[in-house]
Amino acid sequence: MRLKAYPLPVIAGGGLLAGLAARWLFGAPEVSRGIFLATLIVGGGPLVVQTLRGTLRGRFAADIVAMLAIVTALVLGQYFAGAVIALMQSGGEALERYAMSRASSSLEALLHESGVELARGAAGAGAEDRAPGGERRR
Repeated sequence: MRLKAYPLPVIAGGGLLAGLAARWLFGAPEVSRGIFLATLIVGGGPLVVQTLRGTLRGRFAADIVAMLAIVTALVLGQYFAGAVIALMQSGGEALERYAMSRASSSLEALLHESGVELARGAAGAGAEDRAPGGERRR
């Protein structure tokens, strides 16, 4: 898994680690609070925008709860909690994308090995496959 492909979990995780280090290793609670705030804004902001866009398009999911928690943490000044939620949300989405990518490539490799071609419709519905000889199967 390449870290460059998943920047939000890296930002959120790195910010949490830096903030905890500032608080516990260097004894600078105000610095850690600023780091947590920056992490919440940089790591959670894109998640909030993405969730709002999906909601406006009619896609309602559990992401709304995480978005509300991120915004509430920001409003209440609970930056550490908001950064943790941003890490959980972005990490879950990154794992989901990674798993889908792996599953898709494995299925493509399996189809390639079997010699079956998929002829997909416009939306992928009603897919049919063809044997190497050209006969159609449903």
